Amino acid sequence: MYNAIFANSVLCDATSFPYNAAAVEAHFPFKDFDATLSSLDAVLIEGGVFAMINPSYEFSDSSLAENYEAGQPCSHY
Repeated sequence: MYNAIFANSVLCDATSFPYNAAAVEAHFPFKDFDATLSSLDAVLIEGGVFAMINPSYEFSDSSLAENYEAGQPCSHY
């Protein structure tokens, strides 16, 4: 179990060309994004920190969103 998980640009599809929603969905479907989040959530202690930068999808659209509270947005992007 982990106290914190950082997913910095690892949940981002940067290989689709042209880069648009349809291409991303074809290469990295939302269901895979959501399943990956669930796998990470399963190894995070209750009250732990999950941070991600530059995902292909919005965390707020995931099945886990209601279980988390939003932190501060990254000011470097």
